[in-house]
Amino acid sequence: MKTEKKAQKILFVADDKKIVRSVNSNLRKQFNVINYSSENFDAIEVEQIKPDVILLSLNDDRNSNYSISGAIKINCGLQSLPLIYLFDIKNSEEVQLVFENGGVDFAALPLNFAELSARINYQIKAKKSNVHLSEQLSERDKLFSIISHDLRKPFASLMGITHLLSESAQFCTFDELRDLAKENYKTVTNTYHLLENLLEWCKVKCGQVEFKPAIIDVGNLVRRVVSHLKDFAVKKNIVIENNIGSDSKVFADERMIYTVLKNLIENAIKFSEAGSNIVITKNDLPDKVTIFIKDYGVGIQKDELKKLFEISNPYSTKGTEGERGSGLGLILSKELIHKNGGELTLKSKFGAGSKLGFTLPKQNIQKNTLIN
Repeated sequence: MKTEKKAQKILFVADDKKIVRSVNSNLRKQFNVINYSSENFDAIEVEQIKPDVILLSLNDDRNSNYSISGAIKINCGLQSLPLIYLFDIKNSEEVQLVFENGGVDFAALPLNFAELSARINYQIKAKKSNVHLSEQLSERDKLFSIISHDLRKPFASLMGITHLLSESAQFCTFDELRDLAKENYKTVTNTYHLLENLLEWCKVKCGQVEFKPAIIDVGNLVRRVVSHLKDFAVKKNIVIENNIGSDSKVFADERMIYTVLKNLIENAIKFSEAGSNIVITKNDLPDKVTIFIKDYGVGIQKDELKKLFEISNPYSTKGTEGERGSGLGLILSKELIHKNGGELTLKSKFGAGSKLGFTLPKQNIQKNTLIN
């Protein structure tokens, strides 16, 4: 039986064959060591390998070694990767040069492999922490962006309309007052939905959402959501075809999945042309159920698809009748589906509509209890 290689990839650049043999023999049980010499180093190959840590064994020509380290990080786009130097320390100035030339750590020859392994693991953990911190900062920036732009703008609109009513209502006709009231209601409704998604997303990211999975009938949830959104669909003369029958049981948190369905079906209505159809179907497999929501709306450009689930740069555009959105609904839906052990996918063609799908397990993954 073959053993799987460790996930952590170590790029080891060295010319001394004795050191190469020693490092490989002592580290291969813990790491996937990929060897290169300074002569056969291939920048394109290394970029595809995507190592977690770089080990560079210095030879006597220190300046040459530092040139190699610079080339590795610049040419391969690996500037953020931890670089550990292995060398025979002769004086403190050499240690200083290590850090001046992009190193984050070093190990002295002869190598103590327990110590080297600990140093490598520390750098891998630190790298993961930095990536996590970067993601959190990105999410924080998006949160501030939504608050400063997506919430301020509708409130500015509300202030403008209410100011107009307070100053000039007596001079407006009934039709003008009705139009202002409709515009006011639309702005308030869109802002409220944005606030709901924003607060829910913040709770999910802060771990404040209570997760209560149970055996639920997702078909019933779909019917409830369609009924809830009926007025919105009727206004655009859109027919929602719900082809999910009863007894479509999954193991999930009912409130979370209701939120997901509401966001996805509401989006489908928002981006569908008046008079078109939305079709909801399912694919029933032994271990999971996949729900599909197909619309025949405007679709999404191929180069915009990748932005849909990026909190730092979410895709946001108006619906076919000017309905506003922040792009947060899809991001929240993906988080909630992932929380329930499923996946969310999207296929779209510009001008031809979109098809969203998400999976939910039929069993309690932790207890491995199948639903009959």
